[in-house]
Amino acid sequence: SQQFHLILSDLSMPRMGGLSLLAEIRQRKLNTPFVIISGYGSTNAVIDALRLGASNFIEKPIDLKYLAT
Repeated sequence: SQQFHLILSDLSMPRMGGLSLLAEIRQRKLNTPFVIISGYGSTNAVIDALRLGASNFIEKPIDLKYLAT
């Protein structure tokens, strides 16, 4: 019931990975911008994220100035 301006998720998480979370969000027809961050980004992960509807894919370490734009 709560709306968010942005969802920022890590690619690798204990129970549900970022791609699974993104797929769940999109399945629920939520169009909230979704950004995935990862220290282990591969080309396949980036492509999968963008195909699922991610707004961006950012590699760690995160440049906070870039993130704020």
